[in-house]
Amino acid sequence: MPHRPITALITLAILAVTAAAHAVEIERFAVGEWRGAAFSQLDEGTFSHCAIYASHDDYVLGFFKGTGETWNIDLRRTDWSLPRPGPGVAVPLTLQVDTQTPHDTKGLVVGINQTRITLPSGEALIAAIRGGRELYAIVDGKIFAFSLKGSNAALGAIADCVARNRDHRPKAFATPADGQQQRAAHFADAVLQEMDGQEALLLDKEAWGPGFAHYAAVWRRNGVTGGVQEVPTGAARHFGHVAEGVAAADRGRCSGDYDAYEVDPPADDGPPAIRFYSTCFQTDRPSFFALYQILGLQDGTHFVIGHRVTEGAERARRAAEADADFRAALMRAFPPPGGGE
Repeated sequence: MPHRPITALITLAILAVTAAAHAVEIERFAVGEWRGAAFSQLDEGTFSHCAIYASHDDYVLGFFKGTGETWNIDLRRTDWSLPRPGPGVAVPLTLQVDTQTPHDTKGLVVGINQTRITLPSGEALIAAIRGGRELYAIVDGKIFAFSLKGSNAALGAIADCVARNRDHRPKAFATPADGQQQRAAHFADAVLQEMDGQEALLLDKEAWGPGFAHYAAVWRRNGVTGGVQEVPTGAARHFGHVAEGVAAADRGRCSGDYDAYEVDPPADDGPPAIRFYSTCFQTDRPSFFALYQILGLQDGTHFVIGHRVTEGAERARRAAEADADFRAALMRAFPPPGGGE
């Protein structure tokens, strides 16, 4: 799976994370120059929203919508100097399509030089945007233009995306057969040998709890249990479906309060990955705190790497440190192409 272009990666991440902190991508689509995606709630496994954006040299215009009647407009410019984002931080602005009636409103500051305006679906501005040529944002008396080329098709694609995904439910990916786990076992062995010369104690695969027999390898190191499994080509379409399957399995084993949320991917030059926390707080059995990393390979295979802590303090920190150690060892065991040049 190739790396996404950096502009697309950053913009989709902004539209997803700021719209719903627990969202994970489940579908991607394009309409002309517009790029869009559907997202689900990782903790619940249900549909969250659809987003679409058009990226230009000095600005990004985006829209997103869930199953309700509300539309959201995201505006981001490199030549803005908005206040730092924070809870409730907003800026007054005026929106105008072409020469039509201006709309005075407020935009929440949701990112660096990025503001979000929430509008009802019946708002006249949405209808104007569908047929408009330019959207003007007037901030502090200055006028900034955003092209609306293709906006009618883009908003239509958002509505279609919501209709396709509104009843989405996570589907567990196929459990690999033993023979399909050989590559994952070799992968785990090569990485563990690179971990600062410290030996990891390989465990019986059932030791991590019910349902983990399909992991290729399970180990314990520095009080943290780790595991890796292979999701073969064709078993999941992309990262989001793998993440949903892992979260759904953990959610099914949790008798208490369950939560899952994506965190920033590693900032190195390794294989494409997403990372998310999976947590369960329960009283009838040990609670757990897990950090999963899902790697995508060019042949469509995915590796799931998990680090789980069930006892002691600072579980998040310990899981994160174990994940970082594994990632560093992975980069040593399997250097990226050209990494040594």
